[in-house]
Amino acid sequence: CIPTPVAWYAHHLPEWFQKLSVVGTYFIEIPVPFLFFAPVKSLRIVAFYLQIFFQICIIVTGNYNFFNLLTCVLCLSLLDDRYIYDLFGWEYREDVPLYKKIWSKVFGEKTDRVCRWCARLTASIVMLIFIYYTVKFFSLSVDMEKWQVDSVVSFSWDGFSQTLRDIMPWTIYMGVISIAVEIVAAIYGSLTQDSGAGGKLWSLLQTVFFSGVAITMFGVSLVPHTALDRGSRDSVWPAFKKLYSDTEYLEITSSYGLFRRMTGVGGRPELVIEGSNELESGWKEYDWSWWST
Repeated sequence: CIPTPVAWYAHHLPEWFQKLSVVGTYFIEIPVPFLFFAPVKSLRIVAFYLQIFFQICIIVTGNYNFFNLLTCVLCLSLLDDRYIYDLFGWEYREDVPLYKKIWSKVFGEKTDRVCRWCARLTASIVMLIFIYYTVKFFSLSVDMEKWQVDSVVSFSWDGFSQTLRDIMPWTIYMGVISIAVEIVAAIYGSLTQDSGAGGKLWSLLQTVFFSGVAITMFGVSLVPHTALDRGSRDSVWPAFKKLYSDTEYLEITSSYGLFRRMTGVGGRPELVIEGSNELESGWKEYDWSWWST
């Protein structure tokens, strides 16, 4: 990473701010990505802006070529058509979502109000949970006299690793539920559109085809995704493992993260250069100011 001119100023920010930025990195990189699969649109939009903000900060203070731009492009999928149209002031003709059609039969005219309040309540609860555990795990406290936010890591490496192993199966369940809901909604939309029997059949065939592609991509991506937990990786269907092995050279899917590639999960091997004035004793490691990557 080649630092930018702004990086010098970021490097000399107060220590408490540097520590707080680490807290922000953990927050944006670990719990926030779960919001990508949230059924509530406001949570996905929050996740979008947090990720974009984080990537811009990296772009301003470091040079990772197009890596961060790729992440920003992927985050665009978190925004639905309605939000993009409203953002630019374009006119949008909205199709009624499947869940609203179902809820309208239960709540009648109060459907929009019920959906709106349920979404707000869910979003509020989720964000409060995120904030609570962030404060708890990093012992966040505000020092009004010094006008700073103090933070201390309140968890061990073993505890962090165990938490990742416990959460890994739930990430798979979340992905399965998310893709299943989307497929069911797409099939329902194909069968209820006003285009005649031929149009419905053609739309259904396309939905089935792309659903198969999506399921295959999801299954293949589980192999690198479960690299952090051997138990979860062993539970991945063997057919997906074989398909991943056969197509790995195409790099269709891979583990997210630049540093994951540079250092690996358990760290990267490095050459240690030592010197001594005597052959039998006095060997000392050279401490380098910079390391090449």
